[in-house]
Amino acid sequence: MRWPKEIVAAFFKGMSVTPIGGYTKEQVLQFVLDETARRVVWRAQNDPERVSGCLRWPYTPLGSLVPGGLDGRVERVTLHGKEWGKAVELYYDYFEKNAAAILEVFRDEAEPYDDMSGSYSETETK
Repeated sequence: MRWPKEIVAAFFKGMSVTPIGGYTKEQVLQFVLDETARRVVWRAQNDPERVSGCLRWPYTPLGSLVPGGLDGRVERVTLHGKEWGKAVELYYDYFEKNAAAILEVFRDEAEPYDDMSGSYSETETK
């Protein structure tokens, strides 16, 4: 998907990556934005009304990408505090305002991930 220039620029300010495997920084960023959207489609069950919580609830689609080195595309990723936070908020705000259209783009590409929901039964937490 073509994400707004403002979002792309904000993410370039908010994170530094050292790509591997022939990836460029631009390809890594495109993957991050698109894969996050795919995971939101799965988590929200393609329902625009559920997007906000699915973006922001713990173990978020975006946050789930970082521990795995952005799915093995980078040697190193560095998130730059306030600039990262600004980029994430810009992306989330845009996604929420355009939820139905974005979900439609990624409708057939839903990507499951371990979002940690339902990981513990009630008896295990006692």
